[in-house]
Amino acid sequence: MANKLPVWLWVPNVIGYLRIVLVVLALSRYGIERKVGFWVCYGLSFILDGFDGMAARRLNQTSEFGAFLDVTIDIASRGVLSCQAYQVLGPLVLVLEGLVFTVNHRLGKNWKIVVIENSPWVVREIFRNGFRTPLGALAISGLFLMPVYGVVSVQMPKLAGMMAWKIAGVLIFACRALCGVAELFCLWRHCAYLISLTANSG
Repeated sequence: MANKLPVWLWVPNVIGYLRIVLVVLALSRYGIERKVGFWVCYGLSFILDGFDGMAARRLNQTSEFGAFLDVTIDIASRGVLSCQAYQVLGPLVLVLEGLVFTVNHRLGKNWKIVVIENSPWVVREIFRNGFRTPLGALAISGLFLMPVYGVVSVQMPKLAGMMAWKIAGVLIFACRALCGVAELFCLWRHCAYLISLTANSG
């Protein structure tokens, strides 16, 4: 019965719209004096990220639009944090994630399988089994934790000055750099593909 509704009104996608509202509310509450409201809104959006996939499978409401919406919201959510925490690095990371998503989206729903074909060992290990490998776990951890680490550092300067926190930051940035290796490889291979099209047409 539910699947008779338009795809954009399916439950997982409605959850996605709610996540967008929560991210906007979080952004409106950003700041040291209003950090509780910020993290409540952002935390709820993060929790709902798990429920949309669960709802899609339970209600048989998986769709290409839903997958696109989910990843777009994920990138936007991380981008909000990154741009608030890192004035230069944040926008660069947001652009990189957006470009990589665009490049990989054209490969279809099996893009992870396509990416690992004829790729370097480190890239294969990151993407293998849907990131369920040691290197994949480290890369995804860096992807999600770097924005959070930056915002917490801004909002809690005393914590940011502690040596243990700085060491944690080095580890998180190393994991994010690992993820960046895979992202840059995807961009490089796409550019090589486009160049080959031009060469073949000539």
